[in-house]
This record gives sequence, C-alpha cells and structure tokens, in this order.
Amino acid sequence: MMSFGGGFFGSLSRSPTIWTWASTTSRILAFGLTLPLVVTRLSEAEAALWYMFMTVAALQIVADMGLSSVFGRFFAYAAAGSQHVGDHGSEHGRRRSDGPNVDLAYEIHVTTRAVYVVVAAVWTVAGAALLAWASPKLLASAGNPATAVAAAGLVVVAVAIRLYGNRFTACLFGLGEFVRWRRAETVVWLVSGVAGASVLLAGGRLLALTFVTFGLMIINVLINAILARGALRRLGLPDGSARTSGDVLKEAVPRAWRSGIGVLMHTGAMHVVTVAVARLESDSVAAGYLLAYNVLRAMDQMAQAPFYTKLPALARYRAQGSMDDFERVARRGMRMSYWTLAGCCTLVGAAAGPFLDAIGSSVTFVDSKIWAVMVAAVFFERVGASHLQCYMTTNRVVLHIANGVAGALVLLLSVVLYPFAGLIGLPLAQLLANSVWFAGYSARRSYSAVPFPAVRFEVSTSLLPGLFMLVVFVLVHVLRAGGRL
Repeated sequence: MMSFGGGFFGSLSRSPTIWTWASTTSRILAFGLTLPLVVTRLSEAEAALWYMFMTVAALQIVADMGLSSVFGRFFAYAAAGSQHVGDHGSEHGRRRSDGPNVDLAYEIHVTTRAVYVVVAAVWTVAGAALLAWASPKLLASAGNPATAVAAAGLVVVAVAIRLYGNRFTACLFGLGEFVRWRRAETVVWLVSGVAGASVLLAGGRLLALTFVTFGLMIINVLINAILARGALRRLGLPDGSARTSGDVLKEAVPRAWRSGIGVLMHTGAMHVVTVAVARLESDSVAAGYLLAYNVLRAMDQMAQAPFYTKLPALARYRAQGSMDDFERVARRGMRMSYWTLAGCCTLVGAAAGPFLDAIGSSVTFVDSKIWAVMVAAVFFERVGASHLQCYMTTNRVVLHIANGVAGALVLLLSVVLYPFAGLIGLPLAQLLANSVWFAGYSARRSYSAVPFPAVRFEVSTSLLPGLFMLVVFVLVHVLRAGGRL
C-alpha cells in the first residue's frame, strides 16, 4: 500500500495547476534573479530597454490573434470525441463519439502549421516596426547603440519563432498535457534565470543578456515540438502526411479574427500605452513603470494558472452537457485564481520598494497609488477574462466586442487623462475600461450560457479577494500618510 506521503506528493507531481504555478514561479524567479543585476549593472537606458524588450515580447499574445486558444479548444473537442469544431452551445452541437476523434485532431494539428507560418511572418514586420517607433531615444542613450539594435533584432526573431511554436502549446493545452509541458518550461525558465544572472555577473551587457534569455526561448519551442509529437502519438495518430483541413480553417478563421481584433484592441492597447511611457517620461520614470508593469504581468500569469488549467476540462464538460461539473470546476478555478492575484499583488506592493532600496537599485518602483490602480485594473481584467473563457467553451467568440470596446476605451481615456493626471492617468484609463465595460459585459455573456445564478457565483468567487485588496491598499495608504509605514 502506498504511503500517504507518496500518494500526496505523487498527486502533486501530476497536478496541472501545481506545474503551471511552478512554471510561472520559475519565470518570476528568473526575473527576480536578473532584476537586481539589471538595475545595478546596466545603465538606466539599458535597463529600460531590457524591460521594453520584455514588454514587446509579451505582445506575442496579440500577434497570436487568439489562434492558440481557438485551436486549443478544437483539440479539446477532438479529445472529447466531438465530430466537429463548430458551435457547442446547444444539444445539437454536442455530437460526439465514445472515444477521441483522432482524425479530427490530426487535421487540426496539420492546419496549425500553415496558419502559424503566416502569423510569424506578419509579426516579424510588425515587431520590428514597433521597436523602431518606441525606442529610438533609449537606443541612442544606450552605451553601445549598435549592440542595442542587434539585441532588438534578436528579440523580433526569437518572438517570431515562439509564435510559430504556439501551434505546439495549443496542442499540448487542448490534449491536457499540462504536466509534461509545464515541467519542461519550468526547467527552461530556471536555466534562463541562472544563465542571465551569470552573464551579468561576468560583466555582460544588454546584448549578452538578450542572447541568453531569448535563445533559451527558442530552445523551449523545440522542446514543446517534441512533447506535442509525443502527445499526438499517444492519442493514436499516424505519422503520415495530411493536408490542411478546409473545414477546420473555415471554423477557425472567423473565430480567430474576432479573437484577434479583440486581443489587438484590448491587450495590444494596454501594452502600447505602457510602451509609450518610454517616449513620454524620463528614463528613470519609464524604467520604474516598465518594471512594475512586467512584475504585475508576471503576477497575473501566476493567477491565471488555477483557472486556465481547467479550460480543457470545461470544454469537455460543455461538449458532454455536464453543466453541474462545469459550474463546480469553474467556481473552484476562478476563486483560486482571484485569491492568487490578490495575495501576490499585495505582497509585491509591500516589498518591492524596500527591496530595490536595499540592493541599491538605480530604478525606483512606482508610487503606491499608481501600483494600487494598476492592480485594480488587472483584477477586473482577470474577472472579465475568466468569464469570457467560460463563455467561449460554447465556441462562440465575442472577443471583438468585449476586448475591442475595452481597448478603444483604454486608448481614448489614456489620451484624455494623461495630460491632466500625469502617469497615473494611464493605469486609471485601463481600470475604467476594464471595470465599466470589460468585466461586466464578459460576465453577462458568460451567465447567459450557464444555468447557475450570477450573484451566488460572484459572492463565492470574486467578492472577497476584491474586498481584501481594497482594504489592504486603503490601510497602507493611511499608514504611509501618517508616517507610520
């Protein structure tokens, strides 16, 4: 009989959430290993460029145009035995067989190859143009502008390869191969952090750090390709050739353009507004804001894990019509997601400033009021995104409406608020767009496709973590205003 310890740790080692957390934690650890060296051994311009590179690399989610989530759902439907990749929001749409539909899964996999070649090519042009627009002042201020330009070119190429690699992560995601995928990613990120810190300790500058970090990003793509091939073989797929499926493309393209427009307008608007800080503010202010933004995005990725690892299961429950199981899993995932975000952000808000002071950083963390507004904006974004993902298990995509309007509001409000409120006006624009429109609209669409009541669900998921963060930030502000903190 297996001991409790063996059974307990064995279950942990097979937990998708634990390994997704491990992956995100290793990413944050890599970020943390290099952070004190970046802000002490690189110039302000080089540090700002590095965080600019990280912000631009995060734009790959925009360039992906939502395709990875669309194809991920398609793979999940195939794994559940679905006979098609169309609408799954009705009983008629839930036609399925008893086992996995291996032919459909293989058609999806082959189709992703052609799609992502185009996506990577488009990104190469757009990414180069964005960096050329956003960073001329920082590139000129860098110690060696030529190597800074070379580093920027490496970022564009590495992200293009990573975008092509999204076809493999979509496969691993949809087939539920979280553990193998995230375990490998954890190792790569740990190696990346150690290698990046070692390069800086050895006297390397921006180009060397970029080469190591983004080179390992490319290696991670190759590992995912091997894992995806193994997952498909375990599903029982042949190794033979096949053509791109017109039926899969016909279902994917309309959903992808709606997803892409939405992601481009919302996430893209927030990233572009953030990148614009490098043009609008001094090097020191830009470095502090970009640092805070990247830290917050890392926290958000940590918070996504408990819910996003449930999406393949939610898609299967939707395809099977098991809505009681759907509600149970969605509630548990959302609740843990929101509490993770609340805990991480309050901890960082309290520790970031003293930590940077203690290491003698040349970069100062953003003011506590700006941080609080940034966190609130991301919290409402997380609530809206979770509900939107729940709704999209029907395979009906409304990102072009939910995210499109939110993105337009972010841009409009940023232009209006920045001249009057200064730097805090940018996250305030995001907070207003996410709270007034994005979260509310997404929740309404989500609840229209499920049989359980909204108030009961929100009380058990988002209410308490939201109140917790509000109380903490108000308390910190009062204590600092009174000189007691």
